[in-house]
Amino acid sequence: MYSEQSQATFFDNFDSVSNFPSSSPELIIGFKNRKYALGMSVRGYRDLNSKNSELFSIQGKGGPLSGKVLDHSVSVVIENAIFNVRAGGQRRTRVEKRRCVHAFVEGQLAQVKKDKIKTLSNDWIEVTYNPFYTDTFIEKSSARAVFKAKKAILQQGSVWCQGVSYAPQPE
Repeated sequence: MYSEQSQATFFDNFDSVSNFPSSSPELIIGFKNRKYALGMSVRGYRDLNSKNSELFSIQGKGGPLSGKVLDHSVSVVIENAIFNVRAGGQRRTRVEKRRCVHAFVEGQLAQVKKDKIKTLSNDWIEVTYNPFYTDTFIEKSSARAVFKAKKAILQQGSVWCQGVSYAPQPE
């Protein structure tokens, strides 16, 4: 069972953890005083319960913080992003006609901005997902299914990507 004590022990021995790119990552104090760092494996998703429709949640993936909400932010940068839609949650959403969290952008946490958004140039591609109309994340302008991206920025209620890889088209 996970406890705050195990979290403290985990971060006391932070240098021995090989899941992070640097030997001394800067710790960030997040939701419920949970400590996390850039470089961690995370899932990002739109916070459906927030009054701010542009807020995203960051959830740990792997390790003692796996499945725990680490923080909430208006702008989250995830590198080596993989787009994941859980079929069971999608089915439930469609049957109940009510949104539930089942679609994620997973990868390495690169940046968190809590109070301002990142300025984007024109070379970013907008990716979207609507469980009532699509089965996967899609490029908004072309409706092509997106599988992964080198970098994804979750902000302004959307996902913006660079280095996009598309899912194979059915023949």
